[in-house]
Amino acid sequence: YSIIIRVTTGCNFKTTANNNSKTNSTKTESKGNCDVFECLDKIDTNATLEDVNKVIGFEGTSTSSGNGWEKYEWKLNDDDIVTVTFYKESGKTDIEIEFDEKEKRNSKINLSNSEELSKAIKAGETVTYEDFKKKLSGNGVQIFKDSSSVKYKWIDKDAGTLTASFNSDGKCTIIYGVY
Repeated sequence: YSIIIRVTTGCNFKTTANNNSKTNSTKTESKGNCDVFECLDKIDTNATLEDVNKVIGFEGTSTSSGNGWEKYEWKLNDDDIVTVTFYKESGKTDIEIEFDEKEKRNSKINLSNSEELSKAIKAGETVTYEDFKKKLSGNGVQIFKDSSSVKYKWIDKDAGTLTASFNSDGKCTIIYGVY
């Protein structure tokens, strides 16, 4: 195995990936109203703490705060966590999820074309989510959203990962991975 960590700025987006899929039968059920992927999909980027508590079905725990922001966490089970950062002045939120990546490994994902994507982004080309899907042979798993961007992760059968952020214009802005 070799480990490569690459960060490139520059990507393109305008889609919502469906993260719902059958999970391993040994997976612990969510203690909330939704699994981690459904929660990410259902929580709006303008949601209040009360809105998120209602979507998930129980109260989150404040984990940190700063000047004008507060971060909450909802632990759905041993592996799955929804983290939401609330920004007081703008009323916006960042929603991020953590999950057992073994559940989303995909034998069809081919990370060998990631260098080609990285070079195109470095060259200033517009690279979209659709481009990633074609080059990597499948959908990414949405892991983050805010009012101006989304982030997807592709996980291959050997646990290699590639993560890309896409702005509201659909352009990839950051790409990094370990594979």
